[in-house]
Amino acid sequence: MANVVIDNNGGHDGADDIIDDDDYTPPREAFHTNPQLCKDLIARLGSPVPPLAIRSSSICMGSGLFAAAEIDAGREIYCVTLQLAAIDADETSFCHWCFRDQTAGFGRPSKENGAVKACTGCKTARFCSKKESVGYAFDAVTATINHSCDPNAFVYFEGRKLHIRSLKKIAAGEEITICYLDPTLDVAARQALLQHEYFFDCNCNRCRAEHKEKLTLLKPSKDLDPLHQAQREIHALLRSAMRAAKHPGIYPSFEDLPTIETKLRTIINNAVPGGGAATAPCCWPEHLEPLPSARLVLANLYLDQGKPIPALRNALKGKFLSIRGRGGGPEWINEMTDVTTVLVIAGSLPRETTAEDNNNNNNNNNNNNDNETSSCSSFPSVDDIKAVTYGYLYETCREAGKVFGGEAEFTKGLCTMLTDMLRTNPRVRVGTREFRVQFEKAQKAVLAWAGIDGGSEGVGLVLS
Repeated sequence: MANVVIDNNGGHDGADDIIDDDDYTPPREAFHTNPQLCKDLIARLGSPVPPLAIRSSSICMGSGLFAAAEIDAGREIYCVTLQLAAIDADETSFCHWCFRDQTAGFGRPSKENGAVKACTGCKTARFCSKKESVGYAFDAVTATINHSCDPNAFVYFEGRKLHIRSLKKIAAGEEITICYLDPTLDVAARQALLQHEYFFDCNCNRCRAEHKEKLTLLKPSKDLDPLHQAQREIHALLRSAMRAAKHPGIYPSFEDLPTIETKLRTIINNAVPGGGAATAPCCWPEHLEPLPSARLVLANLYLDQGKPIPALRNALKGKFLSIRGRGGGPEWINEMTDVTTVLVIAGSLPRETTAEDNNNNNNNNNNNNDNETSSCSSFPSVDDIKAVTYGYLYETCREAGKVFGGEAEFTKGLCTMLTDMLRTNPRVRVGTREFRVQFEKAQKAVLAWAGIDGGSEGVGLVLS
């Protein structure tokens, strides 16, 4: 379409007043080329915020957001109320004003209610919940933050507010970065997604380190294609299993989760040198994605089928045999919340049920076990399960307070959950030396049952 320009007098009487310019290209300039605009954008964030500046990026050709003074880890950098935002049309359960989901929350979903009530969150629209938020939005300052797979900050939404918080200490003059995608993805998957969605490659320290690890794993070969193909096959297998869970009866071959686990082991055994040999152990490292994520997905799928015993074994392996089992941050918190949920359900089962389910799961595990560490036959005691549950949830609450902040609804929800659980067992004193001793013994027993050496350095959780 031609660009139509009308003269300053507003005349539109003759052909001379109209200029058709099909070749017109609007000017494109980076934010940092306009210092006054940058100052105005930062000023609109309000206070209190740490000193910030929009400058020429050290990562890309455009602009970047920089810390003008040191920012401690776990600090809210800024929070803005979204002015331009939208909900995906397929998300029918979300309030289009405050972005809250009526179906989200901790524990079981609430009973359906035929009456459509006004949103208790925003008091304006309908279909709401106070537990979880989602949104798609544009914010000018946030748009200047560049990507890193090992970021020093992260973004989260709560209602109509967008929060930027620091994950680690940010030095004065250091550029603030966030991860544009799921940081739990493998380096190959991240690079492919960044190219497809954002048209650039990431060359951060994390990407280089993970690429180097793969080359070391495949020595003397330098061909990464078989490994990447195996990773794609794992992702495809999990997508099929999740699709089958969403549409029961349509994809029956992918509803049998022990069969999915067998296929998963076959893929990883044949992906690296020695893995396919009958006498050689599988060389796929336990922490190499997408194996940990696959186990966490299987845990949720087993739980959906009402099978908490195999769900717990997969959840523990997926969490504590991965690098993220020893870290922190939002992903660690989300995964620990999932593990704790499985623990709560498994720990509430009658003993006769856990014994029968555990025997059935051991039979499946032994039939499909291709060189994986064998697990103990007896299910952990109720006291051990409860001690581990309390300890995990306690640490998750502490980390959520540092990462999301104590005023975040998510943090409050976790803390309320822990408080309610401890109220039913007042003898438990989480945080004391006595409890730490009990927890360490219980965790070792629970991890051993799952086939994890809890005595290995860096495996499991150490209470604060």
